[in-house]
Amino acid sequence: INEGGYTLDQNFVRVFSGDNDSSPEIIFPLIADATNSQSFGNTTYIVNGSLSPDTMTISNFGATQGWQGHRATKAWYGLFGNLNTSTDVRASLFWTNGHNFEMTNYRTWTDGYPSVKFRNTNFNGSSTPTDFSSTDFPLYRLADVYLMYAELAIRGASGASMTDAVTYVNLVRTRSNASTISLGQLTLDFILDERARELNFEGHRRTDLIRFGKFTGGSYLWPWKGNTVNGTSIPSTYNLFPIPEQALQANLNLQQNPGY
Repeated sequence: INEGGYTLDQNFVRVFSGDNDSSPEIIFPLIADATNSQSFGNTTYIVNGSLSPDTMTISNFGATQGWQGHRATKAWYGLFGNLNTSTDVRASLFWTNGHNFEMTNYRTWTDGYPSVKFRNTNFNGSSTPTDFSSTDFPLYRLADVYLMYAELAIRGASGASMTDAVTYVNLVRTRSNASTISLGQLTLDFILDERARELNFEGHRRTDLIRFGKFTGGSYLWPWKGNTVNGTSIPSTYNLFPIPEQALQANLNLQQNPGY
């Protein structure tokens, strides 16, 4: 935390913009460049997949294509309360115009809210829409480290201070204009929700839910868990991915994970 000279970027949106290589918060990025590293993966997949000209002007987010794919459900944006009244900058990064709060059909583009957290526009200065994204993917950033520390402190890790943990969490929250919390509010359930608010779309949610014992089973549901609109229990098998058949054939010492 104290080494490397990293600090929270006081402009949350810059961390996910086309010129985020200037952000002081990103510790380890996956580099993207619209000219030199053209790929339909990385942040091109995230940016273009979250856009559609049917409900938004995609050039405002630096894209020339909208793939009409990614949308969140109320399990995600509901963590911010009322999006219309929330002061949290992170709550404003869902596109609601023309979209329905409830995702009654996950195949319908207008059901659920797309996230416009990642964009291919520069935070500073002008930019031109491109087919591919130049936004680096922040694989590892300081806010994540702060929230890791807080979770460790709650779990009783040696050397971790709950006082410092509250300080780190509040630094993350106030950066986005969210209210501060007290020591009594800092629980594992709160950290799981705060990681969802802060790190959404950054590839952490599945492993977070597994670590907290909430990914499988029926005690923690979200829309379309288990392929039902209100969510349903799923077996613990899904805490692990299946080993690809090609890998099993190449190495006869491997055994398929249970349930596959």
